[in-house]
Amino acid sequence: MPCSLREAGLQWTAPKNSVVTVKVLANVTNIVRAEYNRAALPVNGNSTTFTVVEGNASLDLYLAGAPEDVEFVEDCGDGTTHHLDGYQNDFRPTPSFTIVGTAA
Repeated sequence: MPCSLREAGLQWTAPKNSVVTVKVLANVTNIVRAEYNRAALPVNGNSTTFTVVEGNASLDLYLAGAPEDVEFVEDCGDGTTHHLDGYQNDFRPTPSFTIVGTAA
């Protein structure tokens, strides 16, 4: 399964109905809650999966952790990942990603 998200300035685009898995790569930082399009998402370990809706929607992650190096990636499903964002020696408890669902 190839990655779905494509960078478009300060937001991401993906075809509507794409299934996307986002992971947090970190030593101690964990996802404690996730929401997409204002609906709660299941959290599985340090990842969450959602289906892209048409138009603008926000992926909101709620994290617990400490200052450290953190990377947010899309899990492409074939052993590869796609870098979305990250930070070093910091802690950001509520990162948010705008995702624009486009016609397939």
